[in-house]
Amino acid sequence: MSWIVRTLITALAIYVVSFGFGLLQADDLKAVLIGGLLLAALNTLVKPILLLVTLPINVLTLGLFTIVLNASLVALAAFLTPGLETLGFWSTVGASLIISLVSILVNGLRTAAPPLET
Repeated sequence: MSWIVRTLITALAIYVVSFGFGLLQADDLKAVLIGGLLLAALNTLVKPILLLVTLPINVLTLGLFTIVLNASLVALAAFLTPGLETLGFWSTVGASLIISLVSILVNGLRTAAPPLET
């Protein structure tokens, strides 16, 4: 269940980046949902492996290489999603930063909310 929620949060973040900031170009809501699904899958399955492989350069850059890694995963998800495009390197970096911030904020609100009583 939490993976579904994480996927929906990622799709919400892609929607905010696409239609609110204009850093990604999405054709419709279907592209946003597929992009959110792909980005959540990439972050769950591929990102830990990439972080381990790029550990030496990440240590040398004091963790700043993680921003490039996140932007690369956003670009890969956009490449694999029909109807979702990146608008350049710096737009992709900005999009990945905003997606991360929106995900952190929504996850923080979700965990800070009191549980519903039945």
